Amino acid sequence: MESTGILDANNPVHLFTLHLIFIPRITKALDEFREAFSHHKIRTERNCSPNQMWINGMFHPDNPLAHAELDEEPYDLEMYGHDPHGPSSVGSDNNVIVEAVHLPHDNLLT
Repeated sequence: MESTGILDANNPVHLFTLHLIFIPRITKALDEFREAFSHHKIRTERNCSPNQMWINGMFHPDNPLAHAELDEEPYDLEMYGHDPHGPSSVGSDNNVIVEAVHLPHDNLLT
């Protein structure tokens, strides 16, 4: 596209347009690959798929999640990243502020 002159890599509108068009397509292709990979059989794991191995691991007796042991209050808060001096989410509105993107309008068609 650059060699034919229809894309200027220094033009923010062109880059924004590329992101708008290709990021969803790339994301969809990666999702399809992940889905296919999760269902393929692995010979060294007795022909189980990664999904089957995950489910077997979740139901394994040694897994604390299988017995709902982690639903209780955690005793080791260091493991969970608790910071007693950090900001608290209690009482906050947890809003995310996204600043507007301003694109130049003078070179939209160049």
